[in-house]
Amino acid sequence: MYSKIAKNIILPSYQFIIGGMIHKNLKYYEYTQHLSSSDIKELQWMKVKKILTHAYNTVPFYHTIFKKNEITPDDISCPEDFIKIPLLAKESIRENIDRIISNTYKKQSLLIGSTGGSTGSNLNFYYDRNSVDYREAITYRNDQWAGLNIGDKYVKLWGAQSGVTLSKTMRGRLYNKLFRQLLLSSYNLTKESMNEYSKKIINYKPKCIIGYSSALSIFAEFLKNNHINKINPYSIISSAEVLYEYQRRIIESIFHCPVFNRYGCREVGTIAQECSEHNGLHINAEHVYVEVINRNGELCKPGEKGEIVITDLDNYGFPFIRYKIEDLGILSPHQCKCAIELPLLEKVEGRIFDIIVGTNGNHITGTFWTILFRTAVAGIEKFQVIQKKLGTIQIKLVVNDSFTLTKRKKLIQQIQKKCGEDTEVIIDIVKKIPLTPSGKHRYIISEVSPFTKLSK
Repeated sequence: MYSKIAKNIILPSYQFIIGGMIHKNLKYYEYTQHLSSSDIKELQWMKVKKILTHAYNTVPFYHTIFKKNEITPDDISCPEDFIKIPLLAKESIRENIDRIISNTYKKQSLLIGSTGGSTGSNLNFYYDRNSVDYREAITYRNDQWAGLNIGDKYVKLWGAQSGVTLSKTMRGRLYNKLFRQLLLSSYNLTKESMNEYSKKIINYKPKCIIGYSSALSIFAEFLKNNHINKINPYSIISSAEVLYEYQRRIIESIFHCPVFNRYGCREVGTIAQECSEHNGLHINAEHVYVEVINRNGELCKPGEKGEIVITDLDNYGFPFIRYKIEDLGILSPHQCKCAIELPLLEKVEGRIFDIIVGTNGNHITGTFWTILFRTAVAGIEKFQVIQKKLGTIQIKLVVNDSFTLTKRKKLIQQIQKKCGEDTEVIIDIVKKIPLTPSGKHRYIISEVSPFTKLSK
């Protein structure tokens, strides 16, 4: 009952007071998700053309790029034409941030955003207020796929300090009260904090828990080890980090509910999410245009792994067009069995620089490392793999007393077998592995591009 009141009365009233169109946009997205795949493609391409024309006419940076490459929006009539537009790198944004602002917007009217700096340095950018309402509405729609309706109680186990700080403001406290959000910081998960969180969550009885995959799995391990079994949400939404299968298994086994994998970024919001079928992530195609390209900049076929490139279809104040998000992924060749015909991402592999390159040519993703450190030898509690140059891999481990010298040697042998026998493996035993400024745990840090050409 409260969820219907929250959605149809409280949200519109809240929006009327503070301004915005989230309620209206959500109704629109609830309608468009049931369009046919051909109608969705038509709608998406119409929005692509509209943002391109706007950028060409009003954004100095893009006007220059188009002129330099002798193209106009009229030359872009299909996905194959779209790749004529140069890719937008983070460094280009840093160097041209003011020139990417549309001259139809005053800089002071835009909201400033920043990435979490998980790869070493954060990126500042802008977005207009209307685009915020679109991305919020999309997120509400994705919540509904996981059974979480507006007004249902939910817990957010989040690491970003900005969100935690905002919740302490008067507006943040009002939002938490009206929309029944319990926000808990995952930035420093200790036995003491998790014990306190478990009591709060048991008392709160949320329908859903949303959090970083690493934080959710650590919390699940804590609940298991301490025989706490009174937290039973309807669903879990894992976001902000790659969700590994071992994490999904332990989270689902402890909370006794399905995990819904969500993929997004601060620059554009939620990009894709699983539905109840869990056979890929539905791309929010009305909000973002997703490409997957190979090392030559060509479009990958569905089923082929490549670099994810995104175009925000709603941020007119600061357009992101063909933005290199620096993630690897695979578009699915299949259509979901559910009633939603939005296109599917088969898989998100993680950051481009979350790939370790072996001297034997192997590209080793996070899945190998998580399985290795959880099953090959006992005694490893946390790990981080670092590659600064080809041929050398540094491993940071937090271990317990059962980790021995023999196990260290076995670990090195396993790594060299996968990465090349001539690989130098350095293992450092540490007491703690620091989180990123946004509260994420980076399992892999690589400064070697997966597109590195190996000498013969």
